[in-house]
Amino acid sequence: MFRNAANALEGLGRSLLPVEWETADSPSRLRALCRDSQMAAENALKALVHLYGHRPPENTHSLESFCLVLPRDIARSADGLLEGIDKHAMSRWRLMGAYPAAYLEEAAEAPALAEPCVCAAVALNRYAACCVEARVGAHSELDRHRAGLDRISARLDDCQLRTGQPRIGPTPLTAIQDLAPPRP
Repeated sequence: MFRNAANALEGLGRSLLPVEWETADSPSRLRALCRDSQMAAENALKALVHLYGHRPPENTHSLESFCLVLPRDIARSADGLLEGIDKHAMSRWRLMGAYPAAYLEEAAEAPALAEPCVCAAVALNRYAACCVEARVGAHSELDRHRAGLDRISARLDDCQLRTGQPRIGPTPLTAIQDLAPPRP
């Protein structure tokens, strides 16, 4: 259930690592952060959709579409974690990050969107992990997923994204655990 989400988080973690030939706010790095954040958020939502016995929408990368098939209380919590993020803009980064030459003008929004997208993706993945644990208990995939989240949170604290936006941190784990539904 969490294999794809964990893989997406590893990609996001790699995008947060410094690269010698790039500065922290280089356009290619910011595009990669937006793309990888979208992928991590999408995979967390897909995990939630599967967890609650629904089929994910086909042929879409729209975060809003995934929220629509979740149980109402879970969707409300997921939407809350994405509050302040333009979900449509974040969803478009799946394509814009994969095909940067086709979206040169739109890439100008990456500096303002990169850090909030990373933080939202981390928060959404923490929430999904809490939901899985509440519903089915602990297991090794969940442990790998949480370890990836911890590494990303540490890298996010260490990296200097010069976005011109106020610094926001990942949603505290305790607040996210409070959102998770109780065990059946």
